[in-house]
Amino acid sequence: ISASVDTEIPGSRGEDVTYTSGILLDKIVEPIARDTSDVKFPPCNAEINANYIGDVIANVTVDLAVNAGACCAACLANADCELWVFCDSEGGCDEYPYRTCTLKTFPLNIADASLESPAAYARGPNVNWTSGIVTSRIDVGELPEQTSESCEIEQRANYKGDPLNVGTDLIVDSVESCCIECKKRSDCNVYVFCENEDGCSNAYFNYGFGECWLKKAPAEFLVSEEFPAWERGEGVPWASGRVSPRPIGPFEIPKSCASKTNALRDACTPLLAEPEARSGDTTKCCQLLEASNVDRCFCENDALAELGDRVMCCW
Repeated sequence: ISASVDTEIPGSRGEDVTYTSGILLDKIVEPIARDTSDVKFPPCNAEINANYIGDVIANVTVDLAVNAGACCAACLANADCELWVFCDSEGGCDEYPYRTCTLKTFPLNIADASLESPAAYARGPNVNWTSGIVTSRIDVGELPEQTSESCEIEQRANYKGDPLNVGTDLIVDSVESCCIECKKRSDCNVYVFCENEDGCSNAYFNYGFGECWLKKAPAEFLVSEEFPAWERGEGVPWASGRVSPRPIGPFEIPKSCASKTNALRDACTPLLAEPEARSGDTTKCCQLLEASNVDRCFCENDALAELGDRVMCCW
């Protein structure tokens, strides 16, 4: 159907028509260029090896979503879509088949929401999803501003963890700024900053002042009384810190698993409020989570694993 706000919408009219119709102007999408041949650039803004978090609004059939560009085009054609996620692996992604295309809205309620690095269930070379964001549809004024509040900093320490970036590509002016960069990423829980103006080089590598290395450390590191470090003490030119666990929000279970809801809430919710809970306190919660996973009560394995990490389960 070809129509706009300035033209007459096709349909039946007249004295004999018993219907009353209307149009919602705020849901009309202005025509935009849909060149999605290179999804890395606007309007698709794709990130390979990432599975963005968002509220699902639609799923596109595999016949239409033949590639990431088509998935992006489907998002552009949906007035409510702000994020799109596409399975780009012939072997599938998690439990989803090849060419799965999901349209989502941007999660403004998540503490680490960012247009530059949207919150993700998972990122990295082993993630087979490609995700994108339509930044022009998101009001950046609503995003929470990241601050250095709650940053846990230890001077003269070089914390262990799996690197998420290359420090030479992220130069900041202070360890607090490095902490803020870590907070912007959903997969970062540890940061390491070179605070020596002469650099932090060793016998093997050269590191310059201001380098900010973002890392992901395993759950057992986060509850250690003394965080595992490559080195610490006098003469160590690094400053490190960990980011306090982010709130997951209300704990909800799909209606198909309603019989497990109360048991899970009773066992797991108190633990989410106690970031330093030890594994001995989480046995019942972890057992229920594992049983729920077997029964396919969770749509996202990554979300389940994140919840398990929060309560220090061992998967």
